[in-house]
Amino acid sequence: EQKAVSEVEAAIGGLPHTKRIQFSINYRNSKEVAEFFVKRLSGALPWRLVSELPLFECGDVVSITAQTEESAWNHVAGAVKQLRKDFRYRDMAIVSFGGVGQRRRIRDFLKGFNLPVATSFEDVERDAIMVCHPRVLKGHEKKAVVALMPPIEILAKKFKHAMNGYIAFSRARDRLVVVHVANDAGSDAEEE
Repeated sequence: EQKAVSEVEAAIGGLPHTKRIQFSINYRNSKEVAEFFVKRLSGALPWRLVSELPLFECGDVVSITAQTEESAWNHVAGAVKQLRKDFRYRDMAIVSFGGVGQRRRIRDFLKGFNLPVATSFEDVERDAIMVCHPRVLKGHEKKAVVALMPPIEILAKKFKHAMNGYIAFSRARDRLVVVHVANDAGSDAEEE
């Protein structure tokens, strides 16, 4: 493994206009969130994750496998209702690795439970749950993140999915709920 990493670093270093990127864990992530995504993503990213030691614990990361996309949405709605006991809606985000159509279906599904949903950061000001692609949250944090994503095996094989996983997991400051869709319906081809 170390030899392969060295070969990749040498090859990339020889390309003009390239530089090494560093993946780091947000120091504001809880210990459990940091441990979860290091374990899941360490084999999928080109370089090792670095971190400042998280200083606080907040509880377990919840990981659920759903057999269908619709059952995954039920898990997401249930997670939001549980998280609501500790957080305002504006402190939560649901990140979907699927396309725009999937996020629209998730928003419509959640509205059926009378849950307020947001499509932009301006909407969140009215205390609504942000439903978005992981890249939309890049640079922002939420106290609780529910990630609707493909199975971890898919995540580890596709660099693009691993990067989106890194972004989604590292946006969760206090709580992280990961809902894997067994049939890979969590990763539509269309994206934002």
